[in-house]
Amino acid sequence: MKIRDKLLGLTGISVSALLLVLGMSWVANEQVMNMNHAATDVKQLEVTLLNLRRNEKDFLLRRDTKYLDKFQANYALFQTKLSELEEELTALNIIVPSVATLPVSMQDYNLSMIALVNNYLTLGLSPEQGLLKHLNNSYKRLLQTADRYNRNLLITTDLAQTAKMFALLGNHEYYLEYQAKFTLYDQQLALDFGSSYTDFRATMAKISEQYKTIGDTPEVGLRGEMREYSHQVERTFKDVSQQLNDEIAKQQQQTMTIIIVAVLIVIIALITLSWL
Repeated sequence: MKIRDKLLGLTGISVSALLLVLGMSWVANEQVMNMNHAATDVKQLEVTLLNLRRNEKDFLLRRDTKYLDKFQANYALFQTKLSELEEELTALNIIVPSVATLPVSMQDYNLSMIALVNNYLTLGLSPEQGLLKHLNNSYKRLLQTADRYNRNLLITTDLAQTAKMFALLGNHEYYLEYQAKFTLYDQQLALDFGSSYTDFRATMAKISEQYKTIGDTPEVGLRGEMREYSHQVERTFKDVSQQLNDEIAKQQQQTMTIIIVAVLIVIIALITLSWL
């Protein structure tokens, strides 16, 4: 082969190899950039989840339905961002099994929040609402009756105040204290004050059941369900992040391997051509 032909061949192979490597690198970088964008979307979803948790805690602390509205707004935002993430993963041909479980988990979390708020509405978000309002009226009537008859006023006041503290705060220790006093005084007060006491007792029974449904600690009732759902979503996010990072690392490794193989093939071709 003439030297001129060799030079032309070597030049052609070199240019073609360079264009090939550049093209592969560009495609690989685009793929990795899109993956990184998807990973960023996962982080944004995590931020939205944190906002949902904040809305939940704000409601439990302040008992104001405006936090349910904020929760619903963030839930809608989460759903939108999740749909965008699913579209990105489909376009990238990446299968992340954990993503498929998120819609159901988030729906359960949302429904548990709605149920919690509705049960608090039944209980009463303030002493002027719901069962708490009824209890407040029964409390006043009972003490007025005890004062009018001037009978067992001390134990009546003791029982009624303990009951009211539990009703307002939902503290389990107050509930146990109320139950202990209830066991001691119930029969006597029912005989002494009739419907004034039994109405108070019936309202307290409803409030106790309501707190059992809601959960008087974060681990039980609707509060416990919400906690489990939110933790389940958090665990899923960790899985999604890990799986996506693994896919990014895998894609980068594959790209690097292909480039190395392409360069080796070009080098072999150049050496072979130079010996002809």
